[in-house]
Amino acid sequence: MPEYKDMKFRKAGGTKGMTLIELLMAVTILGTALVGMASLISSGLLQLQNIRVQRTAANCARMVMEYLETVPPDDIYTWSPGVALEGDFAAGGGVSQLNAFVNAGDQTCRDLSDAGNVYGKRVQMKYAICPGCYSATQCDPDSLICWTSCYYFYRVKVSYNGVGMGDARSEEYFTKKYHGQNRLCTDLEACGEGNIPGTLKNCSW
Repeated sequence: MPEYKDMKFRKAGGTKGMTLIELLMAVTILGTALVGMASLISSGLLQLQNIRVQRTAANCARMVMEYLETVPPDDIYTWSPGVALEGDFAAGGGVSQLNAFVNAGDQTCRDLSDAGNVYGKRVQMKYAICPGCYSATQCDPDSLICWTSCYYFYRVKVSYNGVGMGDARSEEYFTKKYHGQNRLCTDLEACGEGNIPGTLKNCSW
């Protein structure tokens, strides 16, 4: 009988050991699954933040375009002929009247440009306006009267960093304007006389 009791005791102990190993394995599997789920959730939230910033950047770029629609195109050209004019929506450089227009009411564009803001420090939103023009001079062969016509164009780019990896991104718009000019094409600050078939004063980033 003592030997039988001893064997029974060891069998019970062996059963308890197997249960503990199974429990540890279950905890490990559950922990791995939870870590994976947490990683997916974190990645999803980060992607959602990036989408929100992207939409905000596109909206800020559209607001820049809305403001430029109110300004004569040759005036825009005189701001920075053929060279990109850069600034941000917080305070640095750019066009103060444009900043006031964009920031009226909603401060989101300003916040994402402000280095003092938690998101602004990471996103670093900026804008650039790149103006150019095309002019052409034509002459009537009978009367020998010549005239110059022109149109202006500009590109708008809002650049920013992604929230997560900090990779640079941008939203860009382009438009041409044939009318609404404030001066003659041949004025000193305007596009100037073109040749035949025309003269392009381009602007690139």
